[in-house]
Amino acid sequence: MSDRNKLIDLLRTASILVVLATHFAIAANVTTEATPIPSAWMLAKVFNKLWHLLNHNGLYGVTVFFVLSGFLITNSILAGQDDNFHADLKDFYRKRVARICPLLILHVMLGVLFLVGPFPDSNIYRLCFKTQWCKIDLGFFVSIATFTFNWLKVALGQPSGFFGMHWDILWSLAIEEQFYFFYPLVLNVARKRIRLQYFLAMVICVGVFSRWLFIHAMPANHMAVYMTSFSGFDLIAMGVLSCLFSQRASTLPRTMRRAAALAAIAAATLLYVFTSTESNLDMIYAPPTLGASIATLIACSSSSTSLKKIPSILTYPGQLSYGLYLLHPVVLFVLWPLLNGIAPLKFLLFAAGSLAVAHISYRLLEAPARKAILSRTETKQQAG
Repeated sequence: MSDRNKLIDLLRTASILVVLATHFAIAANVTTEATPIPSAWMLAKVFNKLWHLLNHNGLYGVTVFFVLSGFLITNSILAGQDDNFHADLKDFYRKRVARICPLLILHVMLGVLFLVGPFPDSNIYRLCFKTQWCKIDLGFFVSIATFTFNWLKVALGQPSGFFGMHWDILWSLAIEEQFYFFYPLVLNVARKRIRLQYFLAMVICVGVFSRWLFIHAMPANHMAVYMTSFSGFDLIAMGVLSCLFSQRASTLPRTMRRAAALAAIAAATLLYVFTSTESNLDMIYAPPTLGASIATLIACSSSSTSLKKIPSILTYPGQLSYGLYLLHPVVLFVLWPLLNGIAPLKFLLFAAGSLAVAHISYRLLEAPARKAILSRTETKQQAG
């Protein structure tokens, strides 16, 4: 995990905390076993307000993840290349398999274990693994294996499209992998920076239009607003554009870059505080605006030397964000008997437990499996 972009990891940390807090708050509401800080406590209103701000817009955390993903993938593919873009397809796809599949396989195996195991039919169990509305069949697992799970959820709508938190989080992974299946092919066809930029601009326009279209065509199906592939592709495209512009942004005056970064932070903060992912109207303009703000921040700040001063304690959760994202529903279920009480305080225990599990997963599964897959494919290529 050396030579990492600390700004990216800091944004990942903030995003995963928002997702975890939102899911914890949902569990607390469903089970009614967690309470706010008592009013008699000093600064109780302040802490409860901060807790509400942290947990009320979890979808925006996924919005930021999409943008960061586009930036990182593009930075990895185009490192050292000039304006004549080219992606090594075999190298790209094997790296995606090595990155995504080991933990995803574990995730599905754990989910099946909790489906068939002798676990009590409690509110927290249904919330995490199998809601009373869903039907888990062969088509369900096929959609996960083919990364089309988001479209299954959209097609089923509400409430049938809610399978349980452990499964439902896979919608965002499906959108990412759909984009990355075609992305290296697009790079090899476009070749030139200007052509790629035109294509990405078109993707962004389609994404914004699709939100408006689905809101008006399917107003009762809130999932259709943000879970269609087009509503994620535009955010990933913004991350790609951020990477393309970051080198040119580094040539701008330092004061201009700082001003743009501060404006981006202000815009993102205002959007997070004053809009809601529960509002169909807000979901038309807020995600792309937030995505553009984060893309601007990254493009203008990635080359800043001051980023090295960010403490590792703030960036390490971001380094483990994939494991935190996939494994936290299991941690939530296992620790839930210990999590009743004052919600903001118990959330810290949940977050710490999730971080510990993600750390173990990275050290014992993800890193060794990725190394083994990559070394094995390299050996085959050399032998061939």
